Amino acid sequence: MRRSHWLTGPLTLALAAAGLLAATPSADGGTLPRPAVGECRNLTSAQAAARTDATTPIACRKTHDERVIGVPDLPSGVLWTDLSDTQIVKQGIKLCTPYFRKALGQQDTVRDRSAYDFVFFQPTADQITAGATWIRCDLVLRRARALAALPTDHQPALSGLPLGDKVARCLKGTSHLPTTCSSAHSYRATGSFTVSSRSFPGRRALVRAGRARCPSRVNSRSYLFSWKPKPIWNLTHDSTVVCYTKTSG
Repeated sequence: MRRSHWLTGPLTLALAAAGLLAATPSADGGTLPRPAVGECRNLTSAQAAARTDATTPIACRKTHDERVIGVPDLPSGVLWTDLSDTQIVKQGIKLCTPYFRKALGQQDTVRDRSAYDFVFFQPTADQITAGATWIRCDLVLRRARALAALPTDHQPALSGLPLGDKVARCLKGTSHLPTTCSSAHSYRATGSFTVSSRSFPGRRALVRAGRARCPSRVNSRSYLFSWKPKPIWNLTHDSTVVCYTKTSG
């Protein structure tokens, strides 16, 4: 008999947004200009999880682990000072997801089998006081608790399946942290499918779907499957379930 497990928390787009809630705004005196699409940087995982980022862009020809893929504005009439932390996370997910999908190309069933993710930053306190309403959306590549160097700045970044080890999603450790398959791992994403529900169908229904459909998409007796948490599912309508084969690397 096959043995299955499921995951919901560690494997979501915009997970770094959760770190935004505990971050301390950086001080820049309000002098930083509006970010520009295409800017590249090297950020630590702590910097990527911060509420704001005041680091200086570097030349994209140099090794970098993030790139700005969009700088949209908040909806008309909405100010940063109007938003609670939960509302900020929702705005980041809603506004940045379209840029993330465009940056990678393909469908959610392919994108969700990659280790790509996005993070977002709000303006600094001084910039907000000066009237800034933009949000910065950055493309990153997860490597467990760190970030991996982006292998390409080409858009779309994904050309379809099979995904190369430098971008394919694997899982590391007992916490099953998303990582590139070129890093040490214990599970690898080997299949995916969609559930016919734009609204979150509930954990019980997703467990049934994973147990029914993942066995034909994995190559091991023990396997995992994951889906987006309810808030992200309902905001982005990404109804993908990803199946993971137990492996090593």
